[in-house]
Amino acid sequence: MNAIDKKVILLFSDLEGTLLRESDGQYDDEAMFHFLEQLDKLEKNTDSKIHLHIVSPVDLTSMKNILKKLDNNICNYNSIKKSNLSIPKGAIASKQNDGFFSSEYTEDRIFLFEGINTYDTFDIARSGKQRYVKEYVDVHKAKDDLAMCIYCGNGRNDIDAMKTVKNSGVGYVLCPKNSRTEVKGIADFVSDKEDILGLTDCFQKLNDRIKTREVNNVKNESDIER
Repeated sequence: MNAIDKKVILLFSDLEGTLLRESDGQYDDEAMFHFLEQLDKLEKNTDSKIHLHIVSPVDLTSMKNILKKLDNNICNYNSIKKSNLSIPKGAIASKQNDGFFSSEYTEDRIFLFEGINTYDTFDIARSGKQRYVKEYVDVHKAKDDLAMCIYCGNGRNDIDAMKTVKNSGVGYVLCPKNSRTEVKGIADFVSDKEDILGLTDCFQKLNDRIKTREVNNVKNESDIER
């Protein structure tokens, strides 16, 4: 199957406490490399193409820098592993003194929250994440090319977006150890490791589940033939 014909896996991820360490807002390249290994395995296990989206109310400049670093990590991974993971397809970030979710789109694939500095910052982030996720899920369901939908997060402002992913019918929620209790209650996979190491662990569990199902399907088909 050509890449253009492949089904799509929509992967949405928060940043702090998930892809980035909660302690310092960073990640190391080795940790990211192992995370990308699991994404690569997921693509191969499902014969699908991952579309990564970053959903976080960090400021616009920070998001641009994060996407640049992720782009470099993914390109380096592809070069070393002779693979074809895509750089992030899009992101949502904040910009001062603008009001709710905006249709504005920057040159760097980034949509903007609006009004992030107001007293209701939490509600704006929660609603903005949910709307962003829903729009992409709806687009790919209409195209009939959605193989799977995944949300990675650890905070209360991720909950509505997580529920949207779960309601897609093909959705999984993954979270690391350092997640709020409400998030762990929604998640399909919860790691005993923190931050990006926790997400990597969750993706390994998801890959293991998919491979187990494939083995069971082969066994069942073989039994029927006999």
